[in-house]
Order: sequence, then structure tokens, then C-alpha cells
Amino acid sequence: MSIRGAALSLLLLVCSADAGTGQPAGATLPPPAQHLGVRTCAGAPCHGNEAVVGRVVRQNEYATWSRHDAHSRAYQVLLDEPARRIAAKLGLARPPHESDLCLDCHADNVPVSQRGTQFALEDGVGCEACHGGAERWLGPHISGSGDHRRFVELGLLPTDDATARAERCLSCHYGTETKFVRHRLYGAGHPRLRFELDTFTATQPAHFQIDEDYEKRHKQVGNAARTWAIGQAVAARSSLAALADGRRKDGIWPEFTHFDCYACHHAMSELRWSPRPSMGVAARPGVARLNDASLVLLVHALDVLEPALAGRLRAETRALHGAFSAGTDDATRAVSDLRSTLDLALRSVEAWQPSPEPVRAVALSVIDAGVSEAGRDYLTAEQVAMAVQALAQGLAQLGVLGDATLRAIDVESAQLLEATRDPERFEPARAAAALRRLRLRLASERDATGG
Repeated sequence: MSIRGAALSLLLLVCSADAGTGQPAGATLPPPAQHLGVRTCAGAPCHGNEAVVGRVVRQNEYATWSRHDAHSRAYQVLLDEPARRIAAKLGLARPPHESDLCLDCHADNVPVSQRGTQFALEDGVGCEACHGGAERWLGPHISGSGDHRRFVELGLLPTDDATARAERCLSCHYGTETKFVRHRLYGAGHPRLRFELDTFTATQPAHFQIDEDYEKRHKQVGNAARTWAIGQAVAARSSLAALADGRRKDGIWPEFTHFDCYACHHAMSELRWSPRPSMGVAARPGVARLNDASLVLLVHALDVLEPALAGRLRAETRALHGAFSAGTDDATRAVSDLRSTLDLALRSVEAWQPSPEPVRAVALSVIDAGVSEAGRDYLTAEQVAMAVQALAQGLAQLGVLGDATLRAIDVESAQLLEATRDPERFEPARAAAALRRLRLRLASERDATGG
């Protein structure tokens, strides 16, 4: 089973901050947990063994992270010439490896008061950056005196939960109110951020093994299609939160990261613009268009899963574009309406229990959107390329794709990924052709199995 066989060259920018407390509003919160450092996890009896030993956990998690995971090198890239050049262009007062602007996502940059004696900022994005400060849960974790649910109560971030994982990843792969890669950073040379939850989960070197024991420890095992849908909903919520945040602007200018980069960044001779039929969005040429790729894909998933909600989300997205395009004061209300609907959409996809035909129908709907948008919108085409692999993987997990179809989908996915890999060499016709072939594969497999 080789749905992920096509190599992905995806930038890994990484996440920090402590895990949420899960306390109800108004409750007395405990002090932030201490971050004890990677070294507290890396001992040979714990997660530092070199080889898989077949116990409850692999015990080679530290070796996997330190040798193969880009998160472990996140701090080190701040010492390289490209990072120093970006810092110089931005006029930062301190070098990048000493600047919070960079460290907030390239390291586990918690306050000094939360750093234990073995904590090292130079470890980059280590265990606690993703799993939460270990002060309260490490002892029971080592002694075996609790289970996963108990550790979560003590501050462990439940990364097995797709929503919690998406929120943690997107805190750096998109940003929050306290750390955000602004357009000025892009202008200084920072790579463009991109993210899709299931793809980035699948391509990260795994330091866990989903098996019978994994489930016995009360950890969630999710279908790739559901993980993808949740990731799109959380990403869309993040983008709407940024739009609603009046601090994320640049003087009299809007914060341009909210918009579709390639609506402006293209050759003047390129005449690819046209209306967007898949969402019914009325737009005018020459107007900066919001980046709504996650909304587009989420709507097409909800067309299958919850059509009434999809219609509401589509109408409110159209209203949002209209408000921004017309420059009216309705934009604030449009953002607020859409955020409320996205909360409903997230709850809907969280409750989804995938079965073969709905997953296949979502895949075909997303592919149709990709064919429609492929010549107009690079960012949507890029997300569709990753979505197709996630949804095909979801079908594979449900046992309804034959080996020949899996191999064919892998080949076509590689073509699609190659066509969308580089925005400066985006090949719309090649992407659309690959999507049409993928549609035929999925539809013919349904016919062959009587689905």
C-alpha cells in the first residue's frame, strides 16, 4: 500500500508553546508547567534506545527525532546565512537565534521561568514543544501509575486527537495572535508557509506505532479522510481568526498574508485570471483575493457530509469575498458569521465516522473542484494535491481499493504533486489532467466493486 509513495518536499516550520489546561472558564488555573528538556526523555531506558524493541512503545523516539525529524534542526537553521540575511533585512536588533520573532517557532521558546535545569533552547522543537511541559505528567508517565487520559489531565497535549494536533501544528505552520509570519518576513526572504494536517503527519518520521496496544492506551486512531477534513476546518478557523484580529495589519495596509500570493505575484503577461465557478465567487480582476483554499476544500467535503451546512458556508464565503472586494464595512460582520459557521463545520467533521462511499464522494467532489480551479488558483491546486492523497489513503484504510488501483493512484498523485510543487513553475494543464485521470481511477474502482 503505497499511497504516500510520491515524495513530498514540504517545508517544516515548527510549533511551540505549552499545552492548554482544559480548565473551564473562570477556573483557577495552575501555574504554567515547567519544560524539563529533551534530555529527560532521551535516556536509554525510556525513549533513547537505538532500535525498535517491541515493547509498549518503540523506545527509539529520541533517535528518530534527533536524526530524521526536521523539528530537531529548527534552531540550527537560525545560525545559517539565509536566516541572518532575513534578520538583517528586517533590521532586527538581535541575531535570529536570539530573537523571539524567530525563536517562537524555531524552538520551544517558553519563558525562562518555565525552563528546567536540563532545558536547552538549542534543542529546537523538542518533545515538550509538541507534547506540553512535562513537569506534572512526567513522573506518572515514567512510573506507569496513570494512563493517557490521566496524563492529559496533567498537561500532556493529546496529539492523537486530530483537532488538538492541528491547532498545535498550525500555531507555527500558520500562526496565532502572538506569533505570525507576516508579509514583511516573506518580503525579507522567509519561505512561504503551507500545511495540510494529514500529509504533514504522514511525512513526518513516525516515532509511534498504531497497533492494538496504542488503542488500549485510550488513544484515538483516525481515518486519514477524517484527519484531512478536521485539518481543513481548523486551518480555515485560523485564517478567519487572523482576519478578525485588528492587530494583524501593517500600518494603513492590510496584512497581505491573508491574501492569495499568486493573484499578485505573477508575470504581467500571464492572463490566467477568470471567475471562480466552483464557489460562485464574484470577483474582479486586479483585486487582491483572500486565500480561501481551506474553505474551498471544506465546503466540498460538506457538500457530501452535510449539504445544508455546505450551502451556508458557501454563501458566507461568497459574502466575505464580496465585502473585501467592495471595500465595505460589512467585512467585520462577514468574518464573524463565517467563524460561527466554521465552529459548526468543525464539530461536524469531528463527529464523522468515515465509510467507503462518503469518502469516495468527498474525493470526487474535491477533484472536481481542483479541475475547475486548477488553472486559476495555485493555492487551491496545492491543497487539492495533498487532499487527494489523504482521501485515497482513507479509502485504502477502509479496504476498498485494490492493489492495482493503489499503484495507479500513486503514479497519478506523483504527477499531480510535481505539477503543483513549485508555484513559479505551476503547470495548470498538467495538474488538471492528472486530476481527471485520478477521478476515472476512483470512479472505475467503485463500479468494479459494485459501490
